[in-house]
Amino acid sequence: MKRISSLWKHPYIGRVGILLIAIALVVGVLSCINPINPYLTMTVIPVGGGTTTPPSGPQIAGASVRITASALDNYQFASWNATMGTFGFPINIPINFAIMPNIDSGFTAYFVKGDHFKCYTVVNSSYIGKVVSLKDQFVTVNATVTWAQFFGNPAQKLHNNVTTNISNPNNHLTVYNITTGSEPQTWQVEVVNQFGVQNLIVSGPVALAVPTWKLTPGNHTPPVGLDHFLLYKVIGGYMNVTVGLNDEFDKETQVLIYRPLFFANPVQKTYGDGVTNITDNETHLVFYGIEAGNFWQVVQVNNQFGNQTLLVGNPALLAVPSLKLSWQLPHP
Repeated sequence: MKRISSLWKHPYIGRVGILLIAIALVVGVLSCINPINPYLTMTVIPVGGGTTTPPSGPQIAGASVRITASALDNYQFASWNATMGTFGFPINIPINFAIMPNIDSGFTAYFVKGDHFKCYTVVNSSYIGKVVSLKDQFVTVNATVTWAQFFGNPAQKLHNNVTTNISNPNNHLTVYNITTGSEPQTWQVEVVNQFGVQNLIVSGPVALAVPTWKLTPGNHTPPVGLDHFLLYKVIGGYMNVTVGLNDEFDKETQVLIYRPLFFANPVQKTYGDGVTNITDNETHLVFYGIEAGNFWQVVQVNNQFGNQTLLVGNPALLAVPSLKLSWQLPHP
């Protein structure tokens, strides 16, 4: 004991000992801030849309963790989002890898439901001239429905080797221009779909998408469980994505999506004495402009505005089921 004590009395050894103790204390503090085994949290939005693995719990920092998502009921996986960590590419597949950082991390799996719609330009149609009352999360407004602008078939979509199938082949949409006689309003909207999380500036409303029974061509029955949607024009935005689309009119393996053009809320519609309520508050649509092949077709349809004959031309839009994460009026 005397020999050990005498060592500590040596100035050089004493200073080294103090330094080692200080380093040990610093390392101890840092280990509390950056744990060796960070905690992984997994969140599903909306609740009930699907499941994720692995369950929440400690993970090894720096390890590659395989995370998976499985949709439930009528949902489809849309996108991952990470508060911390590095994802493999792309983000819109339900199986992925994350490199765990040396801190607690959160991962969110988003799910959506509803069909994609490949929308064809209406070249010739009859004037509607009906007044409806519309109420969505943004506005309550009276609008005059004028001309059919687009007609939408449900479509199967292939993107990044993931196929999203049609859930209801009888659900179709006719998109009509509307006039409201009031100044358009503007909102900032955050959405997520199979193309990831996007922030949009939208203005309107400018159009109304109406559930439609396609009489011919095809052997269809009236749509079931499909809402009306109130469309707002998207200001700005750009994309360069190629997908494959397969609908009743055409199958195209290379369709270019170049930008979001419209954002749509589900909307309550009053026409005459009839009120059509919203059945699904979660599902919204983002309509993207597409460049696809040439096409012409006469379509006979029926909806709440009666029987109509539409001459439809080239495909112009892809409507993608989306979740609205947040919205607000833009800052002045």
